[in-house]
Amino acid sequence: MRTICKIYAEAPRLHEQGAHVISTDEKTGIQAIERIHPTLPTRPGKTERVEFEYRRHGTLCLIANFDVATGKLVRSFEGHTHHVLDVSWRADGKVLASSGADSVIKIWNFETGDQIKTVSGFGKEVTSLAYVGLGNDLLACSGDKTIRINNRKFAAASDFLHACAVSIDGQTVVAGGQGGILRVWNAKDGKIRDSFEPQPADNAQAAK
Repeated sequence: MRTICKIYAEAPRLHEQGAHVISTDEKTGIQAIERIHPTLPTRPGKTERVEFEYRRHGTLCLIANFDVATGKLVRSFEGHTHHVLDVSWRADGKVLASSGADSVIKIWNFETGDQIKTVSGFGKEVTSLAYVGLGNDLLACSGDKTIRINNRKFAAASDFLHACAVSIDGQTVVAGGQGGILRVWNAKDGKIRDSFEPQPADNAQAAK
């Protein structure tokens, strides 16, 4: 958090030098609704009356990128139909990946705002993702208990996975889930190298 705040504080100076600090955030679950009856305007003795019933026309999610120094919207991406749960930049900053509760990953061209492709095949929401090294390989984990790099699945977990990460050298993958277990995989062969179980309550107290 301290590092992020320091970068934000430096944003105006960096902007003057031609560098940009970009903040990426998502607006999840935007509902397209239509009131069943029109709003009745204010008139003498009556306040404006808004119909409480409505029809739903689906939901969209917006991923927005802001220039921290100016506050201007740099780019927005629309396409997910449910909550956006994670985003990851490719190392060159030209491509952005996003994952969501709609059980897909979307790949975006950041410079044009165009969607490059949609990656499907997950049984539940895609909760976390990260680009591996400097290339296009993408690590992702899901509520369907799977973790994979591209289409290559690793040895299965046994719980709903919430978060994943990969080492800088791309050799080691780690993920954690609902069961409180942190698992470590060899990224090359997909085999589990180690796992860290939750400590029993008595041991946790003794460790403090």
